Amino acid sequence: MIKAAEKVIGRKGYAKATTDEIAREAGLTKGALYFHFKSKEDMFFGAIRQKMDIHTQFYIDFLRDDVPGEQIIKNMIHGGFENLTEKRFISFDFLQKAHKVRSIQQYLEKEQLEMRRVIVEYLRRRLKVKKRVLERLFDILHTFFEGLYVQVQAYKYHPDLPELERNLCEIVDMYLRRNRT
Repeated sequence: MIKAAEKVIGRKGYAKATTDEIAREAGLTKGALYFHFKSKEDMFFGAIRQKMDIHTQFYIDFLRDDVPGEQIIKNMIHGGFENLTEKRFISFDFLQKAHKVRSIQQYLEKEQLEMRRVIVEYLRRRLKVKKRVLERLFDILHTFFEGLYVQVQAYKYHPDLPELERNLCEIVDMYLRRNRT
């Protein structure tokens, strides 16, 4: 059902998508759909929540005590590139439409800030770097990957990903060395 909602809303937009189309796409009756979800917004929210849960857990799984802090960051960067090559991300069209629904936009912002807080706090304990330095690094990497995902999806941009990953890791190393306490 959530995949069907994502597909229909991604194709038509939230305002134009109907529960009839979502039910048809899911191979269900409209009644079966409403048994699980109260409204179209609830379905859309369910699709976003599922995607965000997967996305957040993917990055949280990198936070392991048996891996040095610098390597955790490199592993997360590698994971970001892996998500890109495996096309494991929320589609640009779908995300763009999600940001037009105020409650979903607020949810996404809240989840992003919480993920940032958890990752920064964990890395702050592992690295000799100030919290603000790690917050900036998180924001830089998040912005970089969002921009790269848009470029790849919307403009069919195909950079040399392994080289880009190496360059990004070098830049992060320099940034962390420069900002050690």
